[in-house]
Amino acid sequence: MQTADPGLRRRYAEAAAAQRGAIAAELRAAGAAHLRLRTDRGLAAGHGAFRRRAAARRTRGTTR
Repeated sequence: MQTADPGLRRRYAEAAAAQRGAIAAELRAAGAAHLRLRTDRGLAAGHGAFRRRAAARRTRGTTR
């Protein structure tokens, strides 16, 4: 597969974004917290942001 093809890369990025959106929507519908990790950022930064958002939700009295 020629991964240098701009069209292929665009379609792949679109499909991946749609998949991430569908997963996030399912998790929200289930009331689950969603920790998104990336390989281009440190684990600590992602986990810290997740914990801050969770704490903010708790102080607002919401579960999602």
